[in-house]
Amino acid sequence: MFPLQSSSSSSSSSSSSSSPTEDSVDSFDEEFVNVIPLMKHHLDVLAQAQLHAPKAPYGGSKKGRKVKHRNYALTLEILKANYFVDRPVFLKEDFKRRFRMKKSLFFHIFNDIQTHFKYFQPKFNNAGKPSIDPLIKVAGALRILGYGKDLNSLVNASVL
Repeated sequence: MFPLQSSSSSSSSSSSSSSPTEDSVDSFDEEFVNVIPLMKHHLDVLAQAQLHAPKAPYGGSKKGRKVKHRNYALTLEILKANYFVDRPVFLKEDFKRRFRMKKSLFFHIFNDIQTHFKYFQPKFNNAGKPSIDPLIKVAGALRILGYGKDLNSLVNASVL
């Protein structure tokens, strides 16, 4: 895992001269926080549906099934380099535009989702290969919710 930023960095926004753009972004973040309980409810419903889904009569590999080799490690490194390192490629404003929220809210949601839902926790397959990193899963899910479209239709979907 990577170290998450603390929420203390958001306390510096209490300066007396705030621009209208910052105020509208802050109000948008407050509105988004109100959506969190609804999002948690939807994830609970999906988790319950997954528990009761019918299982295949047999497991293992399927003959003739094509394997798509995806480089999730590279995707994770690009995502971290773009947004989550000390000197990211993209600025805070770019993060807000792309994810429709502040980083502090993103990290709050990321931590909550990762602790409450098994799907978003790190896993390994039977071959010992790691699955998709939780950061990639949460970033993709939040972009889908933010834009109201599927991940394939978003620009730069391959690197989120």
